[in-house]
Amino acid sequence: MRYAILYDSHSGNTAHVAQIIRHTLPEDDCLCFYSTIEAFKHPEKFAEADLIFYGFWTDRLSCPEQSQKLLPQLPATKIALFGTAGFGEGEDYFKKIMDNAAQYLPQGATLTGTFMCTGKMPMSVQEQYLKLLHDPAIHEQAEAMLKNYDMVKGHPDDTDLQAAAAFAKQQYDSAQ
Repeated sequence: MRYAILYDSHSGNTAHVAQIIRHTLPEDDCLCFYSTIEAFKHPEKFAEADLIFYGFWTDRLSCPEQSQKLLPQLPATKIALFGTAGFGEGEDYFKKIMDNAAQYLPQGATLTGTFMCTGKMPMSVQEQYLKLLHDPAIHEQAEAMLKNYDMVKGHPDDTDLQAAAAFAKQQYDSAQ
C-alpha cells in the first residue's frame, strides 16, 4: 500500500504533525513527503498513491487558499485530512473546519478520516491581541483571545502527537 503525505504549514504546527505521521508509518511505502509548494511542482510523485494524508493550518474556518487550489487537483483516491487550529474550541469547531475543507476534495475521492488538534500561534498574534486591549469596545473580546493564545501555547503537545500517530496508523491499516 503506497501513501503520500502533503501538508500546508504556516507556523510549523502542521509540519510537526506531518512528521509524526511520516515516522509512524512504514517508510518504504511513502511515495513522497511534500509541502504544498513542492506538491504543486511534482504531482506525478503522489499520482499513484493509494492513500494521501493532506494536512493544513486553519484559515477562516477552513483550509488556506493554497490548499483550496491543490486539493481539487489530487487524484481521486482515499484521502485522510489532518490539521491544526490556533483556537481550541472543541470537536464541533474542528468538525466544521474539516467539513469546510472537505468540500475542496476532487470528485470521486473518498475521505477516509480526519484529525485536528490545536496549535500554537506566533508571537505576532499575541502582540496584535495586546494592542486590542486598549480599545474599550473590544476589550473583553481581546481578553478572551489572549486567554486562548495562552491555552494553545504548548500545542501540539505529546497528547496531540500521540493522537496524530494513532490516527495515521488507523487510516493506513484501514486502507490496506
